[in-house]
Amino acid sequence: DNIKLPLMYANIEKDLTVQDRFKRIVTKIGIEPILKKKPLECSGGQRSRAVFARAVIMKPQIILADEPTASLDSKNKEKIINLLFDMNKELNTTIITVTHDLDVANRHERIITLERNE
Repeated sequence: DNIKLPLMYANIEKDLTVQDRFKRIVTKIGIEPILKKKPLECSGGQRSRAVFARAVIMKPQIILADEPTASLDSKNKEKIINLLFDMNKELNTTIITVTHDLDVANRHERIITLERNE
């Protein structure tokens, strides 16, 4: 229900294409086993992936991702990054990511590095 919240506010949660999108996202990032759990019953990584799913369920034109993979293991990190870049390719979604993770940064077409000058 937490992931579907934006769909309920938009009154489109029963639309079949939206239900298919929900299933695709949930499957792609591997959170099917937690769908019936309450947030406190989930690990930090599971909650992080559920929050990510809720953020992308409405197919936003721009995603501002602040350390989107910080609390995830390498397997789940890859799932999130793949979903982000699939959205970029399929939906032309702009992805702006703030990260210290060079693996994540190097997947982007353009990198802007901020450094402190003292």
